[in-house]
Amino acid sequence: MFSFGDSAHRGYGHNGKTEGFASSLQYYPENDLAIAYCTNGEVYPKDKILNQVFKICFSEPATIPRFIPVTLKQDQLQPLTGTYAGDNGLQVTAACNNSNLTFEVKGQQFDLEALSDHEFRNTRFGFFFEFENGGQQLVVHDAAVTYWLHKQK
Repeated sequence: MFSFGDSAHRGYGHNGKTEGFASSLQYYPENDLAIAYCTNGEVYPKDKILNQVFKICFSEPATIPRFIPVTLKQDQLQPLTGTYAGDNGLQVTAACNNSNLTFEVKGQQFDLEALSDHEFRNTRFGFFFEFENGGQQLVVHDAAVTYWLHKQK
């Protein structure tokens, strides 16, 4: 069992994951609340979903993501281009292709879809990307793992 919640709402439970399947069961005994989550097609990080569900259950402000693509101009994308690397050896090269941002990872190139001026996704592979600190940091959200990469000089 693992602890869940925050200092005002203590809970416990357990997570599970295998080959694209994911689950979580959380129980908050003082609130007589259980949260169960199960999916067989995880393309959005489970923790992000459960954090917002937790907030909704406890009447806290929550943000429901909107996945509506936006069009960005090349001058908005240019500061995000470059090579990003993480401590785990992951390296990503971001480049502009007309009004789209493309990534290259291990020789594979793929297009990103802009959701805001700093948030992108690739639906085919189920990844979400956030640029922070004016494009100096790239946060990669896999369905179950988050990677932090820093822009190389």
